[in-house]
Amino acid sequence: MEQKFRLLRLTEGLKAEYAAHQLQGPARIWWNQYREALLDNTVLDWNLFCEAFKGHFIPPGAMEMKHTKFMQLTQGNKTLKEYLHAFNHLSRYALEFVNTEAKKIASFKRGLGPKLLKTMGRTKCMTFN
Repeated sequence: MEQKFRLLRLTEGLKAEYAAHQLQGPARIWWNQYREALLDNTVLDWNLFCEAFKGHFIPPGAMEMKHTKFMQLTQGNKTLKEYLHAFNHLSRYALEFVNTEAKKIASFKRGLGPKLLKTMGRTKCMTFN
């Protein structure tokens, strides 16, 4: 959704409306009922939408489990490409460890296998890419 917001240059006020418009099936029914239950003066912004959506559809503890998986992620027997994919997938659950380039690089290096760590560990990369 965030990519679409940037592409469409949506204002903060339109993000929740656009996201809600994309919902289908049970998610659409949930949103309609959720919206009906709100007070008339409630501002439906993107943060409220995300909070409500996650609260309804993501089981308690699931985010913590993903966070833990990220913290325990190592390259192990994975190729560098497979490790990078897993890192990118799980990093969204541990934003405090990837919210700057330096933190992202350090977190990525932390899980590298010994052979690659020896090679890449000494490089002074300024950007993650």
